[in-house]
Amino acid sequence: MHQLRLRAVGVAAGLALSAGALFFGQAQAVASSWSVVSSPNSGTSNNYLSGIACVSSSFCIAVGAYDYGALIESWNGTSWSIVPAPDSGISGLSSVACPSSSFCTAVGGIDNSGIGQTLIES
Repeated sequence: MHQLRLRAVGVAAGLALSAGALFFGQAQAVASSWSVVSSPNSGTSNNYLSGIACVSSSFCIAVGAYDYGALIESWNGTSWSIVPAPDSGISGLSSVACPSSSFCTAVGGIDNSGIGQTLIES
């Protein structure tokens, strides 16, 4: 039996946009009115998405981590694509806010020689 966990949901208020869901594990529909949209993976190991922000039905940003780096993905209304993240070492992003489609800020953490520190990327 596969375990599925809803990690994050984002909805653009006032728009005809269905809630977007990010799953850990093998993806499948959670409710009869939802559908699963595939997303790309980065690296060769684990990929996790933990935060999402949607400005419109054709612009969402999701953040998380892969292997040992931050993962950022963008939704264009049809499909997800990976957005290059700044190289910040062993890091991950947990939340994102986008006041517009031209500016987003994400927060998370970074391992700095064994010491966990905050990380902010814009």
